[in-house]
Amino acid sequence: MPSLTGIVAFAVAASLAAAAFAGERGAASPGTARCSASSLPAGRAVAGLPRAVASMRLRIIAAARRCDYAALERLGKAGRGFTFSYGAERSAAAFWRGLERAGPAPRPMAALVKVLSMPFTRDEARSYTWPSAHRERPTARDWQALRTLYPAALIERMRRGGSGYLGYRVGITAAGDWQYFVAGD
Repeated sequence: MPSLTGIVAFAVAASLAAAAFAGERGAASPGTARCSASSLPAGRAVAGLPRAVASMRLRIIAAARRCDYAALERLGKAGRGFTFSYGAERSAAAFWRGLERAGPAPRPMAALVKVLSMPFTRDEARSYTWPSAHRERPTARDWQALRTLYPAALIERMRRGGSGYLGYRVGITAAGDWQYFVAGD
C-alpha cells in the first residue's frame, strides 16, 4: 500500500506537471464550456474483449466525447458499487463537470477517452482494466502508452515512485459492469 507521503508527492507532481502541460498545449480558460474529449477519435472495437465489456467501453467513450455527464453517471450506476472519487462527493456527474471546467489537466473526459484507447489488462478480480500500466508489474510498453495522457517527466516519476500507476484508470467486469473511473489512491 502506498504511503501518504508518496500519494501527496504524486498529487503535487501531477498538478505541477499538468499545469506545465496545459501551458504547453494552450489549454482553454477554466470558464469555457468546451468538452475536452469532443475532438478525440470515436471508440473502435478492440480484440480480446467480451461483448459486454466491449459494448460498455464504447458507450462510455461516446458519452465522454459529448461530455454527457448524466449518461456516464447512469452507466456507472447501472452496476454495483461504482467508484468515481475517494472523497465525499455524491454525484459523479457534478464531480466530473467541476473537474472538466476548472480541474488540473488532464481533464476527466479526455482522460476517460484516452485511457479506454490504451491497452488493457486484467486485475485480481479478473475485471478488464485500463490502462495496462495499472498492474502489479507494468512493462516499459505499458508506461510508454501513457504518453498520450501525461508528460514524459511525470510518467517517469510515477514509474520510479514505487507505488505503481495511480493516475486515471477504468475497470469493467467481464459482465460489462462499469466498476470505476478514478485517479489516486
